[in-house]
Amino acid sequence: MAMRHSRAIMGNICATARDSGPARSAAATRRRTRSAGARRGPLVSSAAQPLARMANATGSPLLRYGGGCSSSQDLLLRDCSWSGDRLQNACTAVVVKRPEGLMTRRGEAATGLVWAFPAHQGAPMHRRAVLCRCRRAGGKVGRGGLTVGVGVWVDIPGGMRKRREGDAREKRMRRWLKIGDGIGERSAGLGKSRRVVMDAISSSHGGREREKEKGVGGGGGGGDMVSRRVRGGAGWQGKDVGEYGFAPAVNTVAVAASPKLGEHRMVDEEVGKVERSKEDGYGRRSRGQKTTGEAGMLHGAPTRGNAMPFGPSARNGGVNFSLFSSGAREVSLCLFTADDLQEGRVTEEIVLHPLWNRTGQIWHVFVPDLAPNLTYGYRVDGSFLPEQSERYDKSKVLVDPYAKLVTSSRRAFGQPTFLLADEENGDKAGTAVCWPQLAGLVPMTRGEGEVGVGEDDVEDDFDWEGDTSPSLHMKDLVIYEMHVRGFTRHASSKTKAPRGTYLSLIEKLPHLKELGVNAIELLPVHEFNELEFYSYNPAMDDHRVNFWGYSTINFFSPMSRYAAAHGGRRLRPSGGGGGGGDGGGKGEGAVRSGGVPSASKNAIWEFKTLVKECHKMGMEVILDVVFNHTAEGNERGPIVSFRGLDNRVFYMTAPRGEFYNYSGCGNTFNCNHPVVRQFIIDCLRYWVLEMHVDGFRFDLASVLTRSSSMWSSCVVYGQDGRAMGGVDGGGGGEEDGIVTGTPLPRPPLIDMICNDGVLRGTKLIAEAWDASGLYQVGNFPYHQGLWAEWNGKFRDSVRMFIKGSDGEAGAFASYLCGSPQLYAAGGRKPYHSINFVTSHDGFTLADLVSYNEKQNFGNGENNNDGDSNNLSWNCGADGEVVDGRVATLRQRQMRNFVLALMVARGVPMIHMGDEYAHTKGGNNNTYCQDNNLNYFRWDKKDADVNGLCRFFRLAIRLRREWECLRSEEFPTDENLSWHGHQAYCPDWSETSRFVAFTVKDEVKGEMYVAFNASHLPVIVNLPARNGYVWDPVIDTSKLPPYDFLEDDSPQKDGAMANLYGFLSASAYPIMGYSSVLLKLVPKTGK
Repeated sequence: MAMRHSRAIMGNICATARDSGPARSAAATRRRTRSAGARRGPLVSSAAQPLARMANATGSPLLRYGGGCSSSQDLLLRDCSWSGDRLQNACTAVVVKRPEGLMTRRGEAATGLVWAFPAHQGAPMHRRAVLCRCRRAGGKVGRGGLTVGVGVWVDIPGGMRKRREGDAREKRMRRWLKIGDGIGERSAGLGKSRRVVMDAISSSHGGREREKEKGVGGGGGGGDMVSRRVRGGAGWQGKDVGEYGFAPAVNTVAVAASPKLGEHRMVDEEVGKVERSKEDGYGRRSRGQKTTGEAGMLHGAPTRGNAMPFGPSARNGGVNFSLFSSGAREVSLCLFTADDLQEGRVTEEIVLHPLWNRTGQIWHVFVPDLAPNLTYGYRVDGSFLPEQSERYDKSKVLVDPYAKLVTSSRRAFGQPTFLLADEENGDKAGTAVCWPQLAGLVPMTRGEGEVGVGEDDVEDDFDWEGDTSPSLHMKDLVIYEMHVRGFTRHASSKTKAPRGTYLSLIEKLPHLKELGVNAIELLPVHEFNELEFYSYNPAMDDHRVNFWGYSTINFFSPMSRYAAAHGGRRLRPSGGGGGGGDGGGKGEGAVRSGGVPSASKNAIWEFKTLVKECHKMGMEVILDVVFNHTAEGNERGPIVSFRGLDNRVFYMTAPRGEFYNYSGCGNTFNCNHPVVRQFIIDCLRYWVLEMHVDGFRFDLASVLTRSSSMWSSCVVYGQDGRAMGGVDGGGGGEEDGIVTGTPLPRPPLIDMICNDGVLRGTKLIAEAWDASGLYQVGNFPYHQGLWAEWNGKFRDSVRMFIKGSDGEAGAFASYLCGSPQLYAAGGRKPYHSINFVTSHDGFTLADLVSYNEKQNFGNGENNNDGDSNNLSWNCGADGEVVDGRVATLRQRQMRNFVLALMVARGVPMIHMGDEYAHTKGGNNNTYCQDNNLNYFRWDKKDADVNGLCRFFRLAIRLRREWECLRSEEFPTDENLSWHGHQAYCPDWSETSRFVAFTVKDEVKGEMYVAFNASHLPVIVNLPARNGYVWDPVIDTSKLPPYDFLEDDSPQKDGAMANLYGFLSASAYPIMGYSSVLLKLVPKTGK
């Protein structure tokens, strides 16, 4: 049966126990007799007569055991019930009077001893009493003794078998709780936080007893096993003063264990009160009795826990917490109620013992019976030596990297918390808090005996309805890069669910299905702080926010403020609720006080719902993940998570503690360090197995190929060699000659991903460059045929050719073939090239043909941000307001880009909003704009004034119908021919601006495609085919609907009549800056 910890106030009360006993007895006895089933009475065992006499004389159950004990060893039993000569309920605490001369291992005088009395129900008294014998200065070890942290030995009473005989009862009697000679040494500034100090167990041979049962715990102050954080100062927070009729002793705290009674006491930090909450008779509180108020109990008695798995894991009616930190001297688990999290105040702090709660470099604790709606973090203490890459800060409560959901006091996206105004000092508006206290959500668990009890989280009840991945072949994908909030945030979306959320995105999936998209690539949905650089932007008369999300706080947690839930209310896609409201909006949709964690829980549910609905429509979900850096920035950045846990492990650092900045964002994640790469693998697996995502796009993926700090072949591969620490060497093992940041031919992280049984079956896409000049497009290392790449060379070549640059015809033709010059030699296929013309990072398709230079003044950085090399052309005039000639040319050029994207072998990717020519006013770096610049305009999409959305849809459909455009092999002379103005006479000269080809499809026949990037029109000769004629499908020079002629289009007959003379002569006129596509059809008699 599980043991239950209780808290009691210990100290010098034993010295005055007999004197003060009568004064305390009445109140204590009244409270004890209210326990159900408890019967207090005189002891009848002959071995316990001295106790009976003492109890009768004092009214308080003081025990002086006469078996060879000195008079200085008095035991105080509390809350026991008796039946005959047997103990019915184990006592909650035994207080031992301090003998004269008692010394700790450090030679310090101790104030008292505490011993848990883990007697068995029904066992005879003389076989249950455990005597405490204390070593005096210069004394000897007692017989059969048990060494504990403060130099205390415990004798086994006569009649008990020795430990070596394996008696289970003796093992329970050997449990001990360390004493306290002072607490709160460094508790200043921590708020009204409750603390539980974990203990350690030593065997009679000096080793630790690895207890598997619940109920081992304790607290204290004296000796080398006592946490320094809880010394000297105030005690614990709780309620009623003098529940047992005595005032708490100063600077002495302990937690005592009881296997049966099931009580919990907390000592108030300020007034020294004792708080008590009843549990059921099996050491576990029934769920209906658990509360989270100040007078309530947050959890049961913590026990040792397990080192694996990392993070919080719900099991056996509780939660196991596990955390890695190689240099921490002290770790505390901090718990928050919803109200306390709003105030940034720790509700309760469980201090982990460096021996009992640590295995190697992993700290762990198991906490049973946790109250609902709690959040947690860690306080980690160690050296703060920036010059040695150590940045531990005990004043910070850190986010667990393995937390599955991170939340804070922030009520809505972009809404800061404002402190009260200080008008006396000139602050009339109050101060915005942009970094509120962040905390991970504690998983809810089922209690013992409840349905579904086991390892499962009670919240993990999502109904996937048999969901499986569409498992589309890479070559068949059409990827749509999009932003969750931006897709539905604009009022024109008119969604039922709050706009800018996971659920509102679901309502708009039919548009993507109609467009022909079968994979969505979501810009970062990991938890990030949108107010990371919150500041007033006079250029926009608004505040800058981190809109894109490329600054991750936690890699396991979905962005909580993309959830549609308010105040814990869950919105179903099929239900009403929300009414098209702005729950996800800036400053809108406030959650009730105390409801933020509850509401945030729904982010997981809503994201899973999004994935499930995408799969139902045959669409895969790809996440944009940012493992190259985190939100903690450089040395001036905040300490939020990784930096405070283990700075030199999680980040690339130089010999004197500086941060390498290959990401361009202040720090670089130490991806190839063994601990970090395992963390990344665990994260990716979680999103595949738990969230059902289908793949990942790795932002600045070249960072993942660089050697880590603390690098050596010994560390990475387990080979012989000396590992150089990141502090001294900054990286590089001498036997390798490799320094930190060196590109590796076989990066361990890439190797692990490629050979992982779960991840091998996912879509893996690399943005194969970083911010420090490492460009690996076509050369991403050790890809093993699994990694695709964002083909930035395709983007650049297509942009240059379409706008009419010299010397690009040959390169453009090669990229249309799937970039064989990049991928064929490495054994990869055309579908390893992710072809794109635009993305979130740069001009939109409309701005690409509207601006020659970036127009980023709206970001408030004097146009110094963003890339200046855009390879764009404004078609004759900058801006949106232009004459009809320029506007027509822009429409033509956008269609040229779309056609090139859809006929090129590889995987096409289009950016959100390009289908209706969304403009950002020439801003190519809208990372900080939470406004219409980044919002999808559903009104413009629906209007489709220029027919571009229709053209997109039909071009995607054509690609899907023609297998030759999606071939997984590079073209050969047998199925592809090149042409110039004359058939079979291509022009690859430096000044050529014309590229044409024919390609054969086994089912559809043959296709002719030509691009004329010159300003001059040309009449081309088409390859002649006996018995066949060329049928025009696409001509970008024509206005809609003639730009794309469908087979059943009523306009087709008229168009064919106008072109009959050319087609009958196997010719076709192509206007300047336009492209055409024709298909071969059998000749008819018409």
